[in-house]
Amino acid sequence: MAARNHSFGESRDACGVALIPEAGPRCAAGGLDHGYAISATRRKTLPIAALMALAAAATTAGLAPAYGAGQPIQVQNVVSGTASFSQSGLSTVIHASNGAIINYHAFNIPVDHSVQFIQPSAVSRVLNRITGGMPSAIDGTLTANGIVYLINPAGVTFGPDSVVNVGQLYAAASHLSNSDFLNGINRFTDSEGAVTTSGYIHADQVDLIGQTVANTGVIVSDRGLVTMAAGKDVYVARQGGDILVQIASSPQATAAARGGPAASNSGTIDAKGGTVTIAAGDVYSLAMDESGTIQAGRVTLQGGANSTVLVSGKIDASGAANGAATGGTISINGGKIGIGVRSADGGVDATASGGYANTSANLDASGANGGGKILIGVKPDASSSTGYSDASQYDFISNGAVLNANATADGNGGLVDTSGHVLQVSPGATISAAGAGGGQAGLWLLDPSDVTIAATVAGSTSGYYNNTASLDTFEPLTASSGSYTTAGTVDTGTIDAALASGVSVTITTVNPSGANAGNITLASGASIAPAFTTSVVSPTLTLKADSAVYILGTILPSSSGGGIGSTLKVALDSGETSSANSSAIDIENSISTLGGAFTATMVHTNVSSDSIEFSSTGAVSSGAGGQTYNSPVVLDQASTTLTTTGGAVDFASTVNAAAAGAQGLTVSAGAGTVTFGGVVGATALASLA
Repeated sequence: MAARNHSFGESRDACGVALIPEAGPRCAAGGLDHGYAISATRRKTLPIAALMALAAAATTAGLAPAYGAGQPIQVQNVVSGTASFSQSGLSTVIHASNGAIINYHAFNIPVDHSVQFIQPSAVSRVLNRITGGMPSAIDGTLTANGIVYLINPAGVTFGPDSVVNVGQLYAAASHLSNSDFLNGINRFTDSEGAVTTSGYIHADQVDLIGQTVANTGVIVSDRGLVTMAAGKDVYVARQGGDILVQIASSPQATAAARGGPAASNSGTIDAKGGTVTIAAGDVYSLAMDESGTIQAGRVTLQGGANSTVLVSGKIDASGAANGAATGGTISINGGKIGIGVRSADGGVDATASGGYANTSANLDASGANGGGKILIGVKPDASSSTGYSDASQYDFISNGAVLNANATADGNGGLVDTSGHVLQVSPGATISAAGAGGGQAGLWLLDPSDVTIAATVAGSTSGYYNNTASLDTFEPLTASSGSYTTAGTVDTGTIDAALASGVSVTITTVNPSGANAGNITLASGASIAPAFTTSVVSPTLTLKADSAVYILGTILPSSSGGGIGSTLKVALDSGETSSANSSAIDIENSISTLGGAFTATMVHTNVSSDSIEFSSTGAVSSGAGGQTYNSPVVLDQASTTLTTTGGAVDFASTVNAAAAGAQGLTVSAGAGTVTFGGVVGATALASLA
């Protein structure tokens, strides 16, 4: 088939006359090639009826129309800049000026067809707007040396045979105004359709925007930027090396109404050293389902305040995978977050389980010279010691979840922050942020509004899933009673494993919500008992409550083999804010530190009777480590024993019995000093030794 050339924009024939689309040359000097053009200066629009009539005339003349009715690409007009088209067999070449805007009735690339954009430079942009009301099907090959926009409110689908290799790609099932495009503003409005990819896309930057977006194929953007954004109105901009995604509004439909999650990845996104952002607006039920593989230096999954975000695949922000010495950052946010949870049916099941089930998930932010950050359900907070605070309603970490922020060769461990007003951490979950080569271990921060540390977490491997009033939501559910729980739970085994590797663990309820008081309870029968066996480490266990800390179980670490010499620092803090809640610290069982320091502090004393209270069988043994009691101590058992083997014992305030003459205190500090900074025995002690 002979090649056909069609030009749009300022174009003149062999006689120097400005051309409009015709079925033949304007003068004898012109060749017989069938050329279409629109004068960019005289008229930038051509009614589609005229183009269709021209196509019909071409057919009558025995020439197949390249861009007319029934063709994969049906051009309407060029709105800005210039563009020329040439076709040879199944291949189409489009020369487009920088800033060109081309309107189409249809833009499709069938299997075995190809479309190539030739642009002035790698930063040249061309807007291809499709207005015919049918989704664009990209099933062949699309290439470009510059930046290509495919804007079709009805949707854009990249089929399994599609291959895209462009400088940058914006595919949006929404609207983009001429003025915003020409001014470099990526503001996509009134999203109507879906953008789906199941083929292969390679570009320095890939942006997929629609009412729903889904990737089941392969997206490659080495050290680039990949964005998938589902929402009604979406704004995308660069901020240095990162990408800013703002979703101003979104359709608040259920997953059942949408037919699945708003944003999903079950394929592969490879942006080594770059940034991947998947965002969905404040949609009800399942907003985001990440079950595939993502590799990037920074990965952000951002759902709205009422939405559910599930992760059951692999997110690799490790230094090894991204060519960096240290681990990257993984940030996952939303109203309800499930790590190691899958939705068998896209969250559209109407049964009580909502179609959710536990599975594996691997979040890796490790690095040779330092661990990175894994942030679950948090927001930046300059007033927080870690720089983050709680931002989600409910976080569930399943028994198949692995969160790794280790240093692997020589460096400090990173930060793992698992927050949520209600937080459930299942037995079997692996959370680590260990140091290496002499580097310090990192920190695991838990930030629920109320929490119980238990030996086993009821229903943690099969429950905590429910739908409410057909919204298919993902929420905590107590397996035995069927009633909603407001307190978070963490099992002792997961804490033990983290501490044993040298990772410090901080549980804080500084910002309680709803009816929760902000208590931290180590349940009766539970024991925090890390076994130090492989190396000498000195992690810190910090329980920092807005209200009260209750030690009903034991804290009893052990050491053996290569772990001999390890210590565990223990810090109990209550009354972190000046709320009206009680700020007591109640020690009803044994605490040992293997030589680590022990401190107990009430930051605010909100009730006159608030105190550090020893009752039942409460006792503290800290070996060579010191003990510091920064608030009033009340003894509510017959005999309280505090023991060190040389560490100092410091009472900064008063020490009294709960009832006159009924309780005694024994302090055994070896060569260590014992200091009383307040009145002792205003309520008389039975004994003091």
